[in-house]
Amino acid sequence: LSTVFAEQGAKVIVADTGADVEGRMGVDPAKVDAVVQRIRDAGGEAIGSVGDIADMDYAESAVELALNTYGDLDVVVCAHGILRERMIFNMAEDEWDSVVRTHLKGCFAPTKYAAIHWRTNREKGQRRLIYFTSDAGIRGSAGQPNYSAAHAGKLGLMRSNVMGLDRYGATTNCIAPGASTRMTDRGRGVAPSAPPPVRPPPAPRATPRTSCRSASGSLPPRATPATAASSAPPAIASRSSRSRSRSAS
Repeated sequence: LSTVFAEQGAKVIVADTGADVEGRMGVDPAKVDAVVQRIRDAGGEAIGSVGDIADMDYAESAVELALNTYGDLDVVVCAHGILRERMIFNMAEDEWDSVVRTHLKGCFAPTKYAAIHWRTNREKGQRRLIYFTSDAGIRGSAGQPNYSAAHAGKLGLMRSNVMGLDRYGATTNCIAPGASTRMTDRGRGVAPSAPPPVRPPPAPRATPRTSCRSASGSLPPRATPATAASSAPPAIASRSSRSRSRSAS
C-alpha cells in the first residue's frame, strides 16, 4: 500500500512496529526499512517510523514527522492490525484488549492529531482519511470476537468522522478489501512468499453491501486512494502486518 502511494507521487511516512502477526515480537525496524528502501529504489520519497500507532505520544510524533519533513499531511491510511484468535469462551482479557486497542485505538490516535492539523488549516481542504476494515467487522467471525468488534468499531468511527470532519475539508472512508497479507497467509498455512489465492466470484447478495461506505452510503470518487495520491500529497501509512499506522500513510 505504501509503495502504491509512492508510485503515484506521494511522499510517504511508513509507520509500523515490525512485530509478528500477534504483535508479540516487540519493535523491529527491518520490515519498515525494507518498504522504505523499495520505494526509494524506485525513485520515490519515503521515511520510516517505528512505533506503536495506538500509543498517543507516538501517533502524535508520526504526524509531526510528516509535517516537519514534508510541510503538510494530506492523507492518513490506517491499515494495521494483529490477530489473537479464540472462541469467546476461551478468550483471555488481554487477548480482547490488545486486539481492540491495536485496531481501534490505532485508528483514533493518528486521526486525532491529523484532525487537529486539518482543522487549523481548513482552508486547504482535500484531506483524506482511510481505514482498512474487514468482513469480520461487517458479518462477524466465530473465532474472532475481538477482531470483529474492533473492525465494527472502525465503521462507527468512520461515520462519526464523516459528520465531524467534512467541514474541515476531510473525507473519511472504510475499505474492506480481499488481499493476501501476513495475517491471511498465516491462516492459509503458507509461506509469505507463496502466490495469493484465487478468490471465487462472490455469491449474489440479497441486499447491497453499504456498511463499509461513507455515511451517505456512497464512496465519493474524490476520496479513493488513487485520487488521493495522484497530486503527490504527503501521507502517513500504518502498514498491515502488525501488521499495518497505514499510518501511509
